[in-house]
Amino acid sequence: MSRAMAFRGRVFSLSNRLFASLRLAPGCQVEIIRSPSVLVRWLTQSASSQTAQSVDKKLLWLLVIPVTTACLGTWQIFRLRDKLEFKLQLEARTQALPVPMPSDVSKLNEMEYRRVTLSGTFDHGMEFYIRPRQLLSEESRQRIKTSEKGAQVITPFYCRETNSRILVNRGWVPNSRLNPQSRLEGQVKGEVTINAVVRRNEKRPVFMPKNDIEKNFWFYKDLDQMSAIAATELILVDADATTTVSGGPIGGQTVVSVRNDHLQYIFTWYCLSLFTLYMWFQLRKGKGPSMTRNPKTATRPMF
Repeated sequence: MSRAMAFRGRVFSLSNRLFASLRLAPGCQVEIIRSPSVLVRWLTQSASSQTAQSVDKKLLWLLVIPVTTACLGTWQIFRLRDKLEFKLQLEARTQALPVPMPSDVSKLNEMEYRRVTLSGTFDHGMEFYIRPRQLLSEESRQRIKTSEKGAQVITPFYCRETNSRILVNRGWVPNSRLNPQSRLEGQVKGEVTINAVVRRNEKRPVFMPKNDIEKNFWFYKDLDQMSAIAATELILVDADATTTVSGGPIGGQTVVSVRNDHLQYIFTWYCLSLFTLYMWFQLRKGKGPSMTRNPKTATRPMF
């Protein structure tokens, strides 16, 4: 008899600890003791509640994705505005009054698209042809529609200000006059003073063929290779329209080129934001039915 009493005491002690850990009211304890299945239902409901809270936290974290992508799209709008303003500043440089060519060539690194005045002589014994190119209007900066394509002629030039040989893009000629012998009247001799726009080296555009140096067929301006062949400094200027002479290349072919992909970045980020926000709403809407008990099978609240 004493052993049975001791065993019962141990059972009640363990049950009290269990109820204390579950934080149940005394009335609920009696109901659980009478029907252990009540305890199973209570634990199931408790687990479902905890699962719902965990899902809510995960959905809240998933909301970070559409918010972040929307912020990135907005940031690209400001980047687009800055890039357009920067391009306008560069275009204004090409229209500003020319300044003397600096004797210190290192200053040219900060003078891209700046107009300069320089004096010297052309070396018509060597020319580089950038082709195919269309004629560009100096006034509208638009390509002129013509049935004949052509090339831009780059000629070595001895610059008196820098006391060195540089490269000058004299302008556009049609293919029919690509041969220098067909435009002898335009091959200026003696010392001349010209206005030109300072340029930098060009990188090879994507998918563009390599330059054919042996055939003197250049798809893009490779200042490093041209300077090595012509024994000039790494300096390139575009002659403006005022340098055009009868029978010679047509100057003023400078195009302000600034890489600007921000518009497509805006479209990409905002589309991604809308898509992920839509998916978030779908997950949010689908969470309710999966976490809600069926009214037919739902039991009354126990506690």
